[in-house]
Amino acid sequence: AHEEKIMLACDYPELDLHRSQHKQLVDKVLAFQHQFLDGGQRITKDVMHFLKYWLESHILKEDMAFGDFARADDKQELISSIC
Repeated sequence: AHEEKIMLACDYPELDLHRSQHKQLVDKVLAFQHQFLDGGQRITKDVMHFLKYWLESHILKEDMAFGDFARADDKQELISSIC
């Protein structure tokens, strides 16, 4: 939510996509949690694959893309005022 607040203040053009990706993450993690608590899910290759994908795809690409956007548009002062 904090990351999205910063993106909104910076008029980040990919904010809607980013929000959608965050919602997908939360939905998937909650599904894993529900399955785990019901005794039907363990830490499997599917869980590990999903977490690896999230790290490689979202954090290393999407979050870094926002960093590039913020630096290119000189948004550091704005971001500092929010944080």
